[in-house]
Amino acid sequence: MKYLGYLLLTSILFSCNQKPKDVQRCLELAGENKAELQKVINHYLKTKENLKLEATYFLIENMDTKYSYNNEEIGPHKSLLSFVDSLHKAQDPVIINPSKFWTGDNVFTDGHTVVDSYWDTLKLKNGPLNSRSLTVLPDLQTVKANQLIENIDYAFKVWENPWAKHLNFDQFCEYVLPYRNLTEPITQWRKEVYEDYKSELKKVNYSENIALNAAQALYERVSVVKNNYFTFREYPDLGWEDLNKVRMGTCRDQSNFIIYVMRSQGIPIGTVFLPYGTEWEVLLDSKGNYLQFGAENFPPDEDSNYYLSEWKSPATSASKFFQHSFKKDMRLLKMLALEDIPPFFRDPNLKDVTEYLHENANEVSVEVIKGSKDHKVIYLCDYTSSNKWSAIDWTEIKNDRCTFSSVGSGKIYMPAEYKNNEYNYIHPPIYLEENGHKIILNANLEEKEKIRLYRKHPRGIGETRFAKKMIETYFQVANKSDFSDAVTIFKIKDIPDKAEEVKVNLNKKYQFIRHVADTTINIAELGFFDKNETRLNGKVICSSKDTKFRPEYAFDGNIRTNYNNDNTKSWIGLALDRPIEISKVKYLFRNSFNTIEPNNQYELFYWQDSGGWISLGKKNAQLDYIDFIAPKNALLLLRNHTQGNAEMIFFMKAGEQIWG
Repeated sequence: MKYLGYLLLTSILFSCNQKPKDVQRCLELAGENKAELQKVINHYLKTKENLKLEATYFLIENMDTKYSYNNEEIGPHKSLLSFVDSLHKAQDPVIINPSKFWTGDNVFTDGHTVVDSYWDTLKLKNGPLNSRSLTVLPDLQTVKANQLIENIDYAFKVWENPWAKHLNFDQFCEYVLPYRNLTEPITQWRKEVYEDYKSELKKVNYSENIALNAAQALYERVSVVKNNYFTFREYPDLGWEDLNKVRMGTCRDQSNFIIYVMRSQGIPIGTVFLPYGTEWEVLLDSKGNYLQFGAENFPPDEDSNYYLSEWKSPATSASKFFQHSFKKDMRLLKMLALEDIPPFFRDPNLKDVTEYLHENANEVSVEVIKGSKDHKVIYLCDYTSSNKWSAIDWTEIKNDRCTFSSVGSGKIYMPAEYKNNEYNYIHPPIYLEENGHKIILNANLEEKEKIRLYRKHPRGIGETRFAKKMIETYFQVANKSDFSDAVTIFKIKDIPDKAEEVKVNLNKKYQFIRHVADTTINIAELGFFDKNETRLNGKVICSSKDTKFRPEYAFDGNIRTNYNNDNTKSWIGLALDRPIEISKVKYLFRNSFNTIEPNNQYELFYWQDSGGWISLGKKNAQLDYIDFIAPKNALLLLRNHTQGNAEMIFFMKAGEQIWG
């Protein structure tokens, strides 16, 4: 019954051999390759498989925005793929290691592998690889009939699997049918991948959510592509043959591998992403829910939410979620023809899925206070990591108002026009609270306040993980070196945000002090102080004798060095030369150097509606915070002129920095 409506419609159309208007237009754009596309149409007209013909039309009418790059032009740089493949064949253990270990906010630990070294040598000898200089190959002019026919036949074959039967035709076209995902080369992959992986699903449990069970059954085999963004980011998207050999690439390559394998079996999968951010996968399960999961160590589950678990932090709060869609957004195409639009929205295959994936999205509706009346479209901008306003949503003006639906809360936004490659801001910045209430950030130059700042940028992903490890760790004092008389003086209960200080009232002197962790731990700084708040010095002591953990780094006064202990239970501390009464402890997790650093020069800016960023002056920090005088209700930005580029906009509320 689910096909009945489509069959009736297609029967009427195809009995007259009528092609939809967009299909006919794309056939003309195909040039000499029109004959290949016509072969596919003729094939399904001959077999009288009307729904497959409808699927053919879907692919062709959306093909004019699809392309790949000519990977044959890569030249000597392509030897990287052969080199990685040789490591796999030799079962070299270095292949499993990432090129660098990302802690967030462009901070990395040492981890250079032989793959990176090989790539660096290639670039030194042949120059960098610019994938955008490769010849663009439009799908309409390159795809072959046998590729499409095999793709369509096998897609329909797996649609009959129990984990795909809940899909209607539109969902099938979106999540199973497409022969490509992004800009990877077109290959005839369907049959090969289907045959290679179908045996994995023979023992799938038949349940209410069998689509989830099927995805879980395949997950171990699809999560084999290791992320090596810093080498493969210069490469164009890899096709199935190359991906299956190297099992390494960017997050886009990881997504493509999962797409190939799961769609080959009829498991409905898509790729979602943040504007100007990372990508991961979404499963349309048998209950109609969208389940987010990741390519490495984050399998799909009914409660899984890759963004919330792995990506969300104060620095990466989501404004919108988008999906790479095969189907074109006709509203975007219409706008492309009428308006000068920002680069992000020049991709007509963006699908806004915020309402399905965001845990707290609200509407933003504002009056167009100023701007050109002949503009029909207004954009909502987010302040991105590249330190500029960039569009993340758009809407049409109606009655001098613009309304943006499903926008992430806890963010600062700027409504703007776009003309001649520039934004014209038509309203003051807006902070969208969790409850949907809006705070208009219009600097009051008549009223100023003293503000104390501890950071120039909020915690990122990596340092949030390190900060969370501090929770439930604790400090102890003792007078015996083996801590057999240990007294716990403080336990960390909340996630720290900066170098935190805690005063303690002991009324007794102790000679040994330590921090205890029942987990792996990463610490930048520890400090202990006497009653006069003088920092105490002593011999560094540690539960481990292994010098690789560098326990001395926790007491060197440098937040850019770290004590990293990968034991699941450990302690680190000081042995003083005599018992002393301790009045305060201080601790800072391993971080991305965005807290205030002494002897660094900072400049504070506020946003003036008519003039952009206006300086409030420069200061050298003396401590781990810095004070400024600023207008009330102002949007602010703090810049470090000594070192570091990461910065984020914020405003002050009750003495706290509220990030946007």
